[in-house]
Amino acid sequence: MAVPQIVTSTVEYSSSLTGVAVAVSSGSNPPGSMYVALTQPVVPPVIVVYNQDVLKRCDGSSSPKEYMNHFDIIADVNGWKTDLDKLKHLKAALDGRAAFQIQGLDESDLAKAFAALRGRLLGHFGSHNEAESARRRFNSRS
Repeated sequence: MAVPQIVTSTVEYSSSLTGVAVAVSSGSNPPGSMYVALTQPVVPPVIVVYNQDVLKRCDGSSSPKEYMNHFDIIADVNGWKTDLDKLKHLKAALDGRAAFQIQGLDESDLAKAFAALRGRLLGHFGSHNEAESARRRFNSRS
């Protein structure tokens, strides 16, 4: 019994398409079949490495208004769009006294939970109206 002979060759159709022509023949018989399989060029994947900007820790010793301004900028740069993302990152950034503000936080509504935690930090560690408070203290000094 004669073993079929397989002959392959590369066929170029254009600069972006190539193919493999395969011809099969056995013994003295002419090629029994021939087909061309088109192949696409292999393009290596593009890998984008994105480093996120670092969110500072919050322990309640600095101005909560300044910290929340910093948080908003970092959230925007890092693409934290949802209240869930913002809540997770804010909770993770809290240390010491500031971390106690998480206790008893109702997270059933994420939008309200993020706003509530933000409000707790601003209310507990500083006033919502820090500039006016500082002005009053400055004007009332003796």
